[in-house]
This record gives sequence, structure tokens and C-alpha cells, in this order.
Amino acid sequence: TVLSYPEDAYGRDIPMIGTGESQVSASDVLDFRPRVDDWVGVSSSPFFFMSRNEISYSSGGPKWIAAPKEASILGYEFYLGRIDKIYLDQNAQLQVQKGESAVVPLAPENLNSSMELATISLPPYLYDPNDATITLTDNRRYTMRDIGLLEDRIQDLETVTTLSLLEVSTESLQVQDAEGRNRFKSGFFVDNFETNELIDYNLGASLSVETDEKLIRPIISRNTLDSYLMPALEVTDENYDSASNYDLLDSNVQKTGNAVTLKYEEIGWIEQPLATRVANVNEFHVLAFKGTIELNPSSDNWVRTIRLDDNIIERTNERVIVTRRTQTIRNNRRRFEEAVAAAAQQNGRRTTSTLDVRSNDVVVDSGDEEFMRSRNTAVLSRSLRGNTRHYHFLDGESGVDFIPKLVEIATDSTLANSGSDGVFRVGETVFAYNANGDRKMSFRAAQSNHKLGIFNGTTSNNDPFTTYGSNPYNPSEIVQARYTSTSPVLNVDTNALAKEAQGLYYGYLRKGFKLVGQASGAIAYVKDVRLITDSVGDLLGSFFIR
Repeated sequence: TVLSYPEDAYGRDIPMIGTGESQVSASDVLDFRPRVDDWVGVSSSPFFFMSRNEISYSSGGPKWIAAPKEASILGYEFYLGRIDKIYLDQNAQLQVQKGESAVVPLAPENLNSSMELATISLPPYLYDPNDATITLTDNRRYTMRDIGLLEDRIQDLETVTTLSLLEVSTESLQVQDAEGRNRFKSGFFVDNFETNELIDYNLGASLSVETDEKLIRPIISRNTLDSYLMPALEVTDENYDSASNYDLLDSNVQKTGNAVTLKYEEIGWIEQPLATRVANVNEFHVLAFKGTIELNPSSDNWVRTIRLDDNIIERTNERVIVTRRTQTIRNNRRRFEEAVAAAAQQNGRRTTSTLDVRSNDVVVDSGDEEFMRSRNTAVLSRSLRGNTRHYHFLDGESGVDFIPKLVEIATDSTLANSGSDGVFRVGETVFAYNANGDRKMSFRAAQSNHKLGIFNGTTSNNDPFTTYGSNPYNPSEIVQARYTSTSPVLNVDTNALAKEAQGLYYGYLRKGFKLVGQASGAIAYVKDVRLITDSVGDLLGSFFIR
């Protein structure tokens, strides 16, 4: 038992039981022999038989004696392993950081501002300190010169690794022919872009070579760049509506229509809630409809960039190479000239040609344009005669494409039945194709009965939102708020169409064009393009200038 050996002799006095490789420590076996009390007598020897005093059952002796085919109850303590670390602190003092004992011990956390020297692994049931495993920490001392050499080697390694990855990427690149077969690659062509000699500008290469940085850059040309007001809440491009009065990132200003002002509150100054309605005294009086037209945008500003052809200058230089043996006869001018001529004939003349390409933007002209650029412009007409077809003219010309707010659609190319094959979604992009399959327009689908306000029917900041009641093309029908496969019209978000000048939404519609919803996959055909006012005399749409 644990009391059989003193603590100071535990490591060396415990005998081994067994022979050969089967020997085990006596502390690892079960010993059922009864023991005697500690000897305290002085009149006889402790080894005298009559002096033995076995522990009886009544005095706390063993309760059970080992017998064949009987179970034994065993109590023991489990000594777990541990991992310690030795550190040298900044005061040159050794410190031992002890870990926690566990079945799978973990190393303790490193001490700050101390250098780790070794790690000591203590196994479970450690008998002999020599059984502990000591692992020294590899602390290398690097000088600044060593660090500089390492930095150079790392840079070279990064360069080689990058080139290797590029080579692997190029080697795995497949260039297929018209039948889908991989073409054979006979090698790689590499250009370090130190010069522009390998660029064939005659093929229309739209790029420039930065010889100082050894890079090629594409020539970026864009005529317009729209600027949007930053909303307070993040909004995706599909849900963005420039016509709404959304909250801005700066809470001290507010957006009201197309104006941005300091934030203010509107307070009524005078109010007359008891005013009578307008009544025409002479019921036979012929009314005169004086319509108004509002364009969005009312004006268009942009910069047109005209890029000239690259200025290519070819220079031819001729050099005469003279050997050193002519240096010994320079005291005689005539003989020197003869030697130069002979050396030129012997060594030959070397002619080199250099190609200098200079590309820059040149302002050819500036000022007002005579003609407007190609774009969509939203139209809002009011106070016209209701449920009446109108015809549009621009500067006396009638050949301008007009896209009505509500587009009549049919299920197939016969244009016989109204509706669509599938159901369009609010906010999705709809593409329009002609009979040849060429894309001629893309627009955002608004809510089916949307008229003014946010395109998807939501309201914020008291934005005005109005809807169509009856269908202008068939006043007996009511325009529903949701799209179905039988919806006779498709609502075009004309504000988004006018906001994107040659951008995401752009183009025109004609009778018979095929309409395809990008998200829903719904298909419809333009049944007709007519300009008919609604019951209150309003006409919305967009005209397109090509």
C-alpha cells in the first residue's frame, strides 16, 4: 500500500516482481497480504513471531480476503501528465511556467518579454525524474546582415513562385477552336514590358505601356460618370430609386425631389378646409385642354472625349564601329580617316530602328453640342384629354421612339392574346429583342399599377405614391397591383430608364419585340406602342434619341 514505503525511498526501495521483461513494480500489483501494526515495542525484536500484531477486522483491518472467483474493489489515484516551460526573463532570472495536469496536457501560454529556453514533458506516474523529456527551444540570433540576406532570398522566392504559378496557369489555359477542341500550344510568349516594341498598334491595341513600372494599362474612356447621393441605409442597385426622397447619410440635410437642402419641417400657414368644388356654370361650354409636359432630366450635361490616333515616330540611327587598332594612328588625320573607313568596311555599319509611340488625350474642341447624345428621357404630361390617343413630335420630327409607361403585352408572337408566358417580377431587369434576336432595350419592371413614386410601391419620407385605376387601353379593366400570367400590361420604370444614360437601362421598344424577364424567365411580346392618356388626362413614358 501507499504506507508500505517511506516517501523519500519511494523511487528506489520498491522491489520489482517477476523475471525478465515481465518484471513490474510492486506498486503496480494488487497485494492482499494482511499487514501488521507499526511496531512500537522496545522489549523484543520486531521480527520475533510472538511480537507480531496483525490488524484484526475489529481494529480496522481488511474487510475482505482474496478468494478465488470473487471480485475485488480497488481504489487508486490517477497521476496525470503535465507540460512545463522554462523561461529566461529580461532580468536574467530563470522562471518555470507550469501547465495544468490533464489526460492530454497542453503547454502553458508564453510569458511576455521572456525568452523560452526549454519545454519539459512530465509523463503520468513519474517515478524517476530522468523519465521527464526536456526539449530545448531553437532560439536563433539573427544579425541585421542575416535579415537582409533573408529578405533578398524571400523576394527571389516570391518572384520565382509567381512566375511558376503564371507558367502553370498559362500551360493549363485552353484555347479552343470552333468545334471545341483544344488547340496545340507550341510555347509561351513573355514580355516584361520594359519597352513597347512588341506591341502592334496597327492591330488597334487599346493599351499603354508603363516602361518605368513595367506594366501595361488599358486605355480607359468613359463619357459620363453618374454621381448618386449616399443613402442612410445600404440599398442594392435593383432597389435604388432616384425619384424617392430617401434618408441621406448626413442627417442634417434632406432630399426633396431633385433638390438637396438643409433639413426642415413644413408647417401650415393658412388652411381652408371648407372650400367648395369647382363647377362649370355653363354646362355647354367647350373645355380647352392645355397640357403641360415635364422632362426628366430637363437638361443633360456630359463630356465627349475624342481620342486621336497614336503619334508613331520611327527613328533610324546608323553607327560606325571602330576597332581599337585605329587608336594608335590618331596623330595622322589622313591615316586615321583611312583607318576609320577600312574599319567601317571590315566591321560593317550597324543600323538600328526604334519605334516611339506616344499616346495622349488632346482636346480638339469644347463648347455646346449641336445635337443631343443618345439617351432616354422621361416624359410626364398632364391636363390632357383623358382616354385619348396622342401622337408625339420632337422639333417637328415624328420619327422618335416613344416608350409608354404601360406597355401592352401578348403571350406569343401572333399578338392575339394579352398576357405573358410566366409571371414578371417587380424590380427585375427586362430585356427586349427584335426579330433578329438583337437586344434593343433593357428596363426595370415597376409595380403593375405604379404611376408616380417609388417603383415597388413602398413609401418613405412622405413620398407621393399614386397608381393607375383603369387600364388606359381598355377603361373597363382595372390594373391590378400584382403581375399574373393574364396581366395585359407591363409597367416600365421610366425614371430609372432616364437616370441611366447608356448604362444598365437603355433602349427603345417596337411592336413585336420579345420581352424576357431576367429573374423570372417570363416571356411576352409587345402588342402595340400607343400613347393613350389615362382617365385623368395624364400620359407617362420615355422617348429615346439615337
